[in-house]
Amino acid sequence: AEFNLTLESMKKEAKRASRLEEKVNLVTGGLAARAKATGDAILASWDRMAKAEEQLGAFRMLQGLETLAGPARAEALKRELEVQRLREAELQARYGELLKALDARTPNGH
Repeated sequence: AEFNLTLESMKKEAKRASRLEEKVNLVTGGLAARAKATGDAILASWDRMAKAEEQLGAFRMLQGLETLAGPARAEALKRELEVQRLREAELQARYGELLKALDARTPNGH
């Protein structure tokens, strides 16, 4: 009789332990899934941050190059503009001379 009572008690405890184990697995499974999702999100954020830092470095390098090259380009454009102005003045003068020559050749100045 005592054996049967002990056996019944063990079966109840085993059933209770099984239910508790299921609850623990459910809770820890949820926590493990959340931990994995959070870890994945952290890794994705880390990758985006690394790419952003790489891009920032490239843009800073380009900014430095532009800072150095900008004044030289502006000076080159000023020189080119001056050459174009001189050329325009020469062409206008030449056009005026040609008009005078044409007027001199045509009777009555037209």
